[in-house]
Amino acid sequence: MPRYNYITAIRGIAILLVLMVHTAYNGSYFKYIPVFLSSIIEFGKYGVQLFFMASAFTLFLSFQNRKEKEEYAIRNFFIRRFFRIAPMWYIGIIYYTFQNYLGTHPFLNINKIPWHELILNGLFINSLSPKYINSFMPGSWSISVEMLFYLVVPFFVLYISNINKAIYLFIGTTLLAIIVNGALLYKGVFTLNTPFLYLWLINQLPVFSIGIFIFFYVEHNQLPNYTLIGGCIILCLLYFFIFHIPLLFVSIVLAIFFAFLSKYPILMFVNKIVLSIGEWSYSIYIIHIAVLTMLNRVGLADFFNVTNTSIAILNYLIRFLILVSVSSIIAFIANKLIERPGQKLGKHLIAVMNKKV
Repeated sequence: MPRYNYITAIRGIAILLVLMVHTAYNGSYFKYIPVFLSSIIEFGKYGVQLFFMASAFTLFLSFQNRKEKEEYAIRNFFIRRFFRIAPMWYIGIIYYTFQNYLGTHPFLNINKIPWHELILNGLFINSLSPKYINSFMPGSWSISVEMLFYLVVPFFVLYISNINKAIYLFIGTTLLAIIVNGALLYKGVFTLNTPFLYLWLINQLPVFSIGIFIFFYVEHNQLPNYTLIGGCIILCLLYFFIFHIPLLFVSIVLAIFFAFLSKYPILMFVNKIVLSIGEWSYSIYIIHIAVLTMLNRVGLADFFNVTNTSIAILNYLIRFLILVSVSSIIAFIANKLIERPGQKLGKHLIAVMNKKV
């Protein structure tokens, strides 16, 4: 089994978690499902944090390997990341523009397009806006956060050289989140109930730093200073008591799972199905809300009239399996026709620029 299969599996598990929770937001569900089961399903929203940790891990892995071999490693890094994300992203923007704003008469309804939101998404900066962070395209907040994180990756790679420095990064970014969020709450920019408080980059930077911690733990077999770990736990408690968001504690639990899977890639999680889903996970993320919308429009969100808990769960499971299957098929095609050609274009551009230099 290839050494880094577990990372692809982590991406597969992450997107399945996201699909798990989004499936629940369609059809008859919460009214009939027991609270304990609803809580398990709701946990799926943290699949995005699993993505962020996997991203930080792989970015450190690839950047450290390339920075000694490439003369223009930072420039090439940004080109690769843009062409990894942008092609499928812009296809998604075009699709959701037609689905949500143009309908069947695009030339008549063109004035309905919220151009300011479209531009913010096109520039990957929508996650900086409390009002428009996730309004134009489903799930757009996380892609924007990811792209903004790329801006600081070269700096982090340069200065974060061991596991204890990764812990200091976690401490620093958590303190930054407490201070900045606290100041914005005090100024009334948003409230504790505003989704922006949970979603934006400042709150996700500690999650990315956990991914960097895992990198040094797994790849370099480094052990942390446990006094620093104690400080992290205190900060996590402070963060939770102030903002009532269990984000950091959940991310630590996911990090333990991540590290476990790197050492023990058990078949239940690292298998051909999960690996395939992980390989197509980015396209699935862009596509799956469109698939759910279509299921609702053609009346396939529910298959049976819900009269009790068992039927509600059955409807949910069928809807989930259809969502995973259809999204995976479309994502497989998108990966072949859009994602891979986009990455090849990025590599070609780097080659051309290297020759000119």
